[in-house]
Amino acid sequence: MKQGLYFVFGTFTLFGVSLFCTCNRQLKNKWLGLLVLISLSSIFFHNFYLTPTTINFMNFSLMCEGFIYVLCGILLYKLIYEYGTKDLRFYPGLWIALGVWLIRKLHFVNFGSSIWSILGALAIGTLIYLFQKEKIFLFFIAGFSALMATVNNWYHINLKWIVRKEAWWKTIEAIRENPLGTGFQPMINANTVYVEAGAHNKYAFVNNDFLSITHDLGIFAIFCLMMYLMRLFRNVKIDKLVIACIMVLVLSCVKTTWYFTRNAILFIPLFSLMEMRKYDPEQN
Repeated sequence: MKQGLYFVFGTFTLFGVSLFCTCNRQLKNKWLGLLVLISLSSIFFHNFYLTPTTINFMNFSLMCEGFIYVLCGILLYKLIYEYGTKDLRFYPGLWIALGVWLIRKLHFVNFGSSIWSILGALAIGTLIYLFQKEKIFLFFIAGFSALMATVNNWYHINLKWIVRKEAWWKTIEAIRENPLGTGFQPMINANTVYVEAGAHNKYAFVNNDFLSITHDLGIFAIFCLMMYLMRLFRNVKIDKLVIACIMVLVLSCVKTTWYFTRNAILFIPLFSLMEMRKYDPEQN
């Protein structure tokens, strides 16, 4: 809760400060704009037209909260794009925060599946970097090491896969029933499904942000998000920043990532900087 408040009011504070500054460039992104409008419309659509049982103040309030997070996330993206600089050396706080976040996730093994998901994303990013740099020997060494680590820890990885597979399938079934989305869920178990996978009968996170977004906001929202990503990565020059963004997307496919503001506030700048460095006509 506190992190969400810092995220929202921190973004509003940056917006206020930006009014005293001169922007370096203008952001024009129709897909992000549509995503904001779809999120806004879902508040009223799902409260007053689809499910009569949800017509109450609490549900309306929580859906508004979900929209505000989406709005602030894209507003932060816009502020970084318009007022930031492409020189990555000007963001030491971001790199330090990302390093601390990564160390905490890898150190506290008891946090559950975080370590396996993050190690997998790091392995994929490392392989892309080595292949792009044409370091073929190191590429095969890293690939073999990742394969051996997967084999040695297959029991734990497979347990996570069983739960995720069941959660994903149930989420897909819910999407089929509500292709326009259900709105942001007004309950303590929001963004979770009840999984019956062997001995693992429990509420589990969907652990796939793309499925979660489709479930909450519908197929039009995920279409806008996919079009944004296709536009961003089309003909992009691979560098360390792009690889970092790819690792975040990989993590988003196997873990609940963007729904936590402590993650979003670190990852949003990466994608904003990536778009800035790609589309600004000045030299990087």
